[in-house]
Amino acid sequence: MLTLTSHVIADPAHLLKQRATLPGAHGYDRSAHALRVAAAKGVPLADRLALALHGSWMVNSRATSPVFRRWVQDPPGPAWILLDSVLRDGPEGWLSCTDDERAATAQTVALLCGDDVGVAAVSKVLALLYPQTMCLMDDHAIAFLGLDYAFAPGEEEGTAGPDWFVPTLNVFSAAVVGNRDVLTTLAAAHTEAILDATQVLDRVLWVASYGDRFFRAAVAHSSLAQNRVVSANDEASSKGRPG
Repeated sequence: MLTLTSHVIADPAHLLKQRATLPGAHGYDRSAHALRVAAAKGVPLADRLALALHGSWMVNSRATSPVFRRWVQDPPGPAWILLDSVLRDGPEGWLSCTDDERAATAQTVALLCGDDVGVAAVSKVLALLYPQTMCLMDDHAIAFLGLDYAFAPGEEEGTAGPDWFVPTLNVFSAAVVGNRDVLTTLAAAHTEAILDATQVLDRVLWVASYGDRFFRAAVAHSSLAQNRVVSANDEASSKGRPG
């Protein structure tokens, strides 16, 4: 069981297992671990950033190729260097940041978003570079964390602006710290990819806040298909009976 500010997730292992069946999600998790290994081996941030950009498309980033090009015009650039300094040390590291560091982070994320994308697109790159710290900041996830963020119901649009980066990461980081033992156990039991506690909460959060609808739809579609097969078999049997 996971306890958040405004929700209790009773069976996170089931949600984590569901998400692992999605090809894009599986590929994203494998990429995040590969980049984690690359960082540990000293691969420069500029090279890791170049790989993370297109990797964010596996979780439906709305950033376009021109946005990616803008982000690496001067790799790794002052923006990415600043983010590296505040995101490399996990949730505890983020929670220990000063107000000035968080303000600088907010300004940096706003610079990256520009007029092109919302905070979700930036977060999906950062979660590949800093899986130990980051969450995906989709609209549904921000609201599910208990933040007072209003958005149009329906499909995920990723419209939240850069102002939501700091408050979302604040709440998310506190949730990782508060549920660390459970999250660590879930991570150890997960066999589809190598995840840490932070990643487990992020993945479960996506399913609980938004992704569950896809699995419900798949079950409904499967049930409908089975009913059609049964009906067709019944009809065939009835035609074969003597009158």
